[in-house]
Amino acid sequence: MAEDEHHLEELKKLAQVAMAEEMAQRQSLLDRDEYAKFLKGEFERTCNGGERVFVSNLSYDEHVVEGFEEVYGKLFRDLGFAEVFGSSDRGRANTKLLEQIVVARIAIAQSKRGSVEWLSDRQMSNVDLDRVYRMMDKLHERIGKAKAIALQKTLENLGGRVGVMLFDVTTLYFESFCEDDLRRRGFSKENKVREVQVVLAMAVSGEGLPLSYELFPGNTWEGRTLKETLRHFLKSFRPEDVIVVADAGMLSEENLSYLEEEGYSYIVRSRMRSLTQRAKTCIRDMSGYEALEGSPDEDVIKCKVMDIERGRKLVAIHSEVKAKKDAYDRQELLFRLKEIASDCEGIASSKLVRDKGKRYLTRKGKDDATYVLDDAKVAEDASWDGISGIVTNMEVTRGDIPEVLEYYKSLWKIEESFRVAKGPLRFRVRRVLSKVDSVIMKDSSTGTIYRFPRAMSPEAKKIYGAVGLKRDTKPTTITSIEKCRNRHSLGRINPWEWVL
Repeated sequence: MAEDEHHLEELKKLAQVAMAEEMAQRQSLLDRDEYAKFLKGEFERTCNGGERVFVSNLSYDEHVVEGFEEVYGKLFRDLGFAEVFGSSDRGRANTKLLEQIVVARIAIAQSKRGSVEWLSDRQMSNVDLDRVYRMMDKLHERIGKAKAIALQKTLENLGGRVGVMLFDVTTLYFESFCEDDLRRRGFSKENKVREVQVVLAMAVSGEGLPLSYELFPGNTWEGRTLKETLRHFLKSFRPEDVIVVADAGMLSEENLSYLEEEGYSYIVRSRMRSLTQRAKTCIRDMSGYEALEGSPDEDVIKCKVMDIERGRKLVAIHSEVKAKKDAYDRQELLFRLKEIASDCEGIASSKLVRDKGKRYLTRKGKDDATYVLDDAKVAEDASWDGISGIVTNMEVTRGDIPEVLEYYKSLWKIEESFRVAKGPLRFRVRRVLSKVDSVIMKDSSTGTIYRFPRAMSPEAKKIYGAVGLKRDTKPTTITSIEKCRNRHSLGRINPWEWVL
């Protein structure tokens, strides 16, 4: 007999284990299909046409959001991610659990605990948090397979050819201050200076479709991520089929030399102010610039191509709109610097926020902690107004410049991929799918539980049509609310899944 409530719970768990062992021994004596049917049972059926229900007897019981699960669950399966864990009973259970967590992550972008709570509150689905953690451990062992599935689907959409590969790096922080081998403090692009983080390096196609990614410790310099991320990925493609496009953070001699040795073309933003004095003088000499055909009406863009070291090309670009913006930003900054100057004797270093504007200042003395404006530095900065540039190893003629610039401008697509990865679904789509739902009501006279799907909006119908779905809006009767809540866990043949 149980001595107290705690002892009683322990006995119940032991009984569950014993029942599972007994069921496992008898499983071979039962027909597999019949056993699955026995486990699953029926928890929902369509209401009969002649069934009479008195509205006055119905009371609100629960509200279930179904749009996210139906739309993104189908996309999850269509993309092939249902194959990550294999076709075994346990594999299918983990696959469904992964699908639920992915759907919740898309819908609300919260932690795994928050996702489990959302699934319970909004989707009437019971999910055990410990099972989620165990599933994630298994997923880590199969992450290579998941990457291969995503890459294969991308190549199918691209006709087997990548063309342009966009590469960039961001940081993902954790609400934690404890470091480990992966989570480290480092330069945060989200201004989280105390929290630990990881560095995410991602490669996407020119259309923004995923190709590959890697995670690095949070204190990794972004310039060291390109070679490691692309080492195995690029070997799957011919060099003439890929043009690597990256921002200035990837502009290191090691990275450029690696791409050149492998035979790949690249387009990388240039840090022109770090070039030789001769190159900088040539860049700022406007006499060699020619107007670019097809420039926007509101802007005048001029370009010139220069040969630099190791057979590389520098495409220098001057934009009148950018020149005006650079001049305006500098004047705003100088105005703020003059405001914080004390009695015209200089600017104390303690008043400089993150050293902003320090490039215009000179220290008054060797041991002095105050600064004064340096007119020569201001003039030097003004000479770069409107000028930017990119470095490439491609043979670029004047007629090729518009195409090269379009390749570089497409980097916004990988920035969009980062925003999608870090945040929830776009507000408009989220608002539409959150209203694709059902109301659960209970008949007080009979105890019968009904599910009433609500009418869909025109926007929701378009989304469903785009993914090839048609929603059934007929009312149903829920015969077992508990089985309904555990519908994604039912039907598994291995009874150990009930306990583990």
